[in-house]
Amino acid sequence: MGIGRRIRQLRKALKYTQEEFGQKIGYGRNTVANYETERVNPPYSFIRLLCLQYNASEGWLMQGTGTMFSDPVNHFLDEIESLTGLDRDQRRIIEFYLSLPPEKRDELTQALFDLVRFVKHPES
Repeated sequence: MGIGRRIRQLRKALKYTQEEFGQKIGYGRNTVANYETERVNPPYSFIRLLCLQYNASEGWLMQGTGTMFSDPVNHFLDEIESLTGLDRDQRRIIEFYLSLPPEKRDELTQALFDLVRFVKHPES
């Protein structure tokens, strides 16, 4: 798979049109289309912008090695943050939860459910 197909795959994974994808980094739809179809090779500056703006992995974009995103969990949290308006502390709580081993996550989840039940029905 060539670099153009990987650029397209990245754009599709992010659910952007060519126009939306390019606008966020200062490029037009036609330029993105030319890169995706490999009519024109993208300059390195374009690749760097994709990495910075979309947390894309340079190795994956340039050579097809590794994963699409530099840090998939961080990318996922960035998306959740932008969609929900999480503040810094709320994001840190989610990061902490995700860093726990599965059995500790289960314990914390149960404790949170117990707390929610107590808050809803303090007399129980």
